[in-house]
Amino acid sequence: MSKYICLTIDIEADLRDPDKQIRLFDDASLYDQFSSFFQSFPVTGFLVTNLLETHYASALHSMKNDLMIEYEVHSHTHTQAYAASLKEIQVAKQTYEAYWGKSPKGYRAPNGLMTSEGITHLIQQGYTYDASIFPTIRMDSYGYNNLHLPSTPFWFETEHGNLLELPFGIIKTIRFPTTLSYMKLVGWQLYRQLTRTFHLPDVVVLLFHPYDLYIDRIAHHIPGWKHYAHNRNAKRGFTIIKQMIQMLQAQGYQFIFMSELAEIMAAQPDLPRVSNP
Repeated sequence: MSKYICLTIDIEADLRDPDKQIRLFDDASLYDQFSSFFQSFPVTGFLVTNLLETHYASALHSMKNDLMIEYEVHSHTHTQAYAASLKEIQVAKQTYEAYWGKSPKGYRAPNGLMTSEGITHLIQQGYTYDASIFPTIRMDSYGYNNLHLPSTPFWFETEHGNLLELPFGIIKTIRFPTTLSYMKLVGWQLYRQLTRTFHLPDVVVLLFHPYDLYIDRIAHHIPGWKHYAHNRNAKRGFTIIKQMIQMLQAQGYQFIFMSELAEIMAAQPDLPRVSNP
């Protein structure tokens, strides 16, 4: 089997920012640094669709012209309590369709908070795939335990039909996430050693946020222990994700859109099947 990597960015307001700012779009130097590097790679942006009702709509449109980027859905309001509710999924789809003139294919729930009802809603609303599942464990206010789920693409089976799940990437065996925030937390040297020891799967879905690239500018908004966690390697976001991409290139991974990965995986005859919990 070929090896695939999907670079995905969750486009939402900066973490804990009371003004709901996105500095990637508001700071020309940040955007120039971002676009000059990522214009060489396909990127899938999971978009909080109420941004299309704000002044950020023009920036999103410009980024689509500047980069190889496709947009999918990351809920309408990024409200964790309603992350996979029917209203969030419906309104997000309607807003996306009204602006882009086509239907979205993929959905990603805020903080990975997908539910069995949410999977059913996605099927009934005509989505092609979900990309919400972190196949690991998280222990905070948004906690989950997904160790029972496959760590590679699989099908959710329901009485309403089936839905392809494209979970976030992990380091095998230890199920350590392939997200920029975790890479910064442990540092590049340790992260690279973990991949050498336990290896990456053949399909990697890598996550980062705009604020992961400049968290040092907004860390004062983050309370408690997460303030210190996010401050780890806070100024090395661009450097670390470049190092990760270079490592994946050296290992022969093909960089593709999530929509392409969905088509490839849907054609595989032997993907795991999981009853919708």
